[in-house]
Amino acid sequence: MKVSSSQLYSLRKSPLDKLVKKFHLHDGNPWLFYNTPIYLFAKDYVANKKGFKNRAMKAPFVQYSMERYNVYTEQYKNNLIQRVISIVKSIKKHRYAKGKYRNKLICVIKRKDGGYELISGKHRAAACLALGMDAIKCNLYKKVK
Repeated sequence: MKVSSSQLYSLRKSPLDKLVKKFHLHDGNPWLFYNTPIYLFAKDYVANKKGFKNRAMKAPFVQYSMERYNVYTEQYKNNLIQRVISIVKSIKKHRYAKGKYRNKLICVIKRKDGGYELISGKHRAAACLALGMDAIKCNLYKKVK
């Protein structure tokens, strides 16, 4: 199934509420994927690669990830930045759902309001949206109670 980019939400986990309040944009629903630090990070990379590495080290996505996982090393920051850049480059070159991602679709669950929560593939989703895709091919899973 294809999910419209305007219907994609970050997975809601209450332990993350404090980080969401601090790092997500609050343009409408902060859980909307367009408001997440990872999407904004990938979008910045796609829009302006020049000087990106310097901006990236202080980007909200990097700060968010360090606080979330309690890891503060330079190696962690570099690996995080390289991972997103690598995924953006791969999807730009091979397109999503082709190449190495053909068997690794983004996974979502249906929300009560008609949207979809992302349960797997946030880096790929960020890359797809940053590259201008209006809809993303996803696997739909049933919510387990």
